[in-house]
Amino acid sequence: MQEVSVYGRVNGVDRTDRPIEADYITGSLLNISPAEHAGNEGKFFQYGTSGIYADSGVLQIMFQTPNYDDEYIHAYFEFFSTYSCTLQIYENGDRVGTTESSVLCLNRANPYTGENNMKVFTAWTNGTTDGTLIIQVVNGAGKIGGTSVTEPQWVLKKNAKYIVRITSGANNNNMGWSCFWWIQKHLWGDSQG
Repeated sequence: MQEVSVYGRVNGVDRTDRPIEADYITGSLLNISPAEHAGNEGKFFQYGTSGIYADSGVLQIMFQTPNYDDEYIHAYFEFFSTYSCTLQIYENGDRVGTTESSVLCLNRANPYTGENNMKVFTAWTNGTTDGTLIIQVVNGAGKIGGTSVTEPQWVLKKNAKYIVRITSGANNNNMGWSCFWWIQKHLWGDSQG
């Protein structure tokens, strides 16, 4: 038997201590997703960047996840390009971030300011490797016109570095990347981290 994390909503307020309830008029369930729950706690974030790149030009970002108790980063990303490009994601490299970027907390009414958030770097130094290549996608090859790809949700390792590299396949290529993530506590505790 597998345990399932369920969040209920009572009078418009998230309640993790209550079972899911049904709407008394429609009979539909009054539940919220883990992402929405994290957003209501102020733990839902976004980082994005874009630009015009020459053939073989590179857009790259490094994410560094925290090592914090039993909370994990859940993320999904989108990338786009006017012409063809290659997306590569590396995990567990030994680079050291030097230029940290600001991230946007999507709960503007109650933004989270804790330390267990993911860091984003646009420049790094040192180290000998970007890590293990875990995904490579050639996007829009042979197409003239825009294209966009959205990846499914990922649960990222704790205390890990991820390098995202998008390489342009044409001149004047408008390429961009956007990552959305939330911090979520897991039922399995720290045994998986």
